[in-house]
Amino acid sequence: MKGFIEVRVAYDELGLVLPVNGIKTIMESNDGHAVIEFESACCSDKPKGGISVIDTIESYEEVKQKIENEVY
Repeated sequence: MKGFIEVRVAYDELGLVLPVNGIKTIMESNDGHAVIEFESACCSDKPKGGISVIDTIESYEEVKQKIENEVY
């Protein structure tokens, strides 16, 4: 699917598909994994008011590359 990336959540390793346009920030944790700040409508009664933080098992570089592949 164009415009989406799949990541695996750190605590249960389940796959999660995220629309790239909802990703606000990607950070690198101390152990090198990616932490994604994501805009989520399900967490707030205000439009664009909810933010979720997703800790992944993929490295920062892996997630960065997935995003770049969908954007460029």
